Amino acid sequence: MMKIFTTQLTGHFNRILDQEDMNIEESARLLAGALIGEGTLYIYGCKKLHGVVLEALTSTEPLVRAEALLDEAGQIKTLSPEDRVLLFTYRSTDEEAISIAKKLS
Repeated sequence: MMKIFTTQLTGHFNRILDQEDMNIEESARLLAGALIGEGTLYIYGCKKLHGVVLEALTSTEPLVRAEALLDEAGQIKTLSPEDRVLLFTYRSTDEEAISIAKKLS
């Protein structure tokens, strides 16, 4: 059973790599640029994915120079051109994530 699961999971990862290799590489470059330079990495998790934000910021090994995207009042913090934002959502059609992305752009 475990061998079947591992084979299927490897197949999914290989498909993602084949289809999204350049996008993943460019995204990693942009994120690293913010952390090496003067920028901050802001993180937002839609609905149940807010746990990703908590893990990134409060775990035993928190991300360096990372902050939650929203302030205590629930408003988007003021960002600079050097900053980057990671939005986590279950679907690319999530209206909340799309709304936040539009405000950020």
